[in-house]
Amino acid sequence: MRILLVILSALCLIGPGCATHITPPAEVAEPSTVYLVDYGYHAALILKGSQSSAGGGDELIEFAFGQYDWYARNLDDWWRAPLVALIPGHGCLGRRDLTGAVASEVAPTARLLGAQEVHAITVERACAATLLERLEARWATGSADALENLNVGMTFVSDPDNYWLFYNCNAAVAAWLRETGCQVGGLVVGSDWKVAR
Repeated sequence: MRILLVILSALCLIGPGCATHITPPAEVAEPSTVYLVDYGYHAALILKGSQSSAGGGDELIEFAFGQYDWYARNLDDWWRAPLVALIPGHGCLGRRDLTGAVASEVAPTARLLGAQEVHAITVERACAATLLERLEARWATGSADALENLNVGMTFVSDPDNYWLFYNCNAAVAAWLRETGCQVGGLVVGSDWKVAR
């Protein structure tokens, strides 16, 4: 763990800062809200789906990326951290349907999710829908071997992308935000997000 902390500290010193700066699209014709969830050490993205038949509100689907053994299988002993961070390894894509957990008139909150912060970001509806469709298809590809993890409340599938320090959960979320039309700047290593208003 000390090796990992030393590496992260060095990256913060040589980079433009540890914070990742998100600038939403300046002009949006048909707005939709996506939610960047900052768990303090980890990030995820919540996207709105089609109308839910139950309450008439939007579906809310949370996606997250991680290292398969660490995140999906809970093999998160402290001594594994340097190996997970420094050696590219088996990635996984997590999915959680939050539709029933969040009332249709209320946005996801940090308290509900057990997160440090939830950032609501307005983007173009078509871009968010395209990203949701792509992530759903990617998740469905591995769904026959899906692994439910009750500890984190997500169901995981293998992902073709490798996980490591420079392509971790935060980098994946930053890439997804770019697909919605957001500009992303800064060193995307840790989960330190600044969203322009």
